[in-house]
Amino acid sequence: MNATTPLFTVIVAGIVLTDERTTPMKLIGVAIGFVGVILMLGPSALRGLGVDVFAQIGVLGAAMSYAFAGVFGRRFKSIYGYKSCDHRGWSGDNFFNNPGSSRGLH
Repeated sequence: MNATTPLFTVIVAGIVLTDERTTPMKLIGVAIGFVGVILMLGPSALRGLGVDVFAQIGVLGAAMSYAFAGVFGRRFKSIYGYKSCDHRGWSGDNFFNNPGSSRGLH
């Protein structure tokens, strides 16, 4: 179910970001993606749908949370000049072992 994260990201970005417009082609892509996730899970997983509702909602909530985090992280690209998901620039290991090489700290 974590494979739904990029699909939720497209939806969240289309709602939250002004420069990411939701287009019909993106919605078709998201729909195809959800069909792909369902096919990969298989019919046996779908039979258990609704059995552990809170657990299933939790997993989907986590995927949605990752989507919001990705959209939220985009704001830091312009602040620090690199992608926020590029952990090498601010990782503790890099900072403590070689502080001069950390991007954004010069």
